[in-house]
Amino acid sequence: MQEQRELLQSLRAEGELEPLGGFYARVLQRIESTAKASIWAGFLYSPFRKRFAYASLSLALLLGMYVFVEERGDLDPHAQGVIAQQSNSAESVFGDQAQQRDAVLVNLASYEGSVQ
Repeated sequence: MQEQRELLQSLRAEGELEPLGGFYARVLQRIESTAKASIWAGFLYSPFRKRFAYASLSLALLLGMYVFVEERGDLDPHAQGVIAQQSNSAESVFGDQAQQRDAVLVNLASYEGSVQ
């Protein structure tokens, strides 16, 4: 054990050993040459990735704004009239198919169930 300790101390006493010039470049080159090619490598390790990320975020933002604006839109006048007629009563559904559909939609839209 003492011999090992003395050998280790002698190595430390000699100072820091630096690798030869270009050592790190050769290591990185070997790592890159042995790495498997991936379909994602084109996106991750190129200037294209930043443009792709910005374009994706812009598209998501535009789609989100479109959905938000469309959902906030006012009801058409026909639907407002049907809601006004049936807001306080749950009438039976009679009439043609369009009237039945409107009545069901109004009942669903104006339903005030208790939250449990």
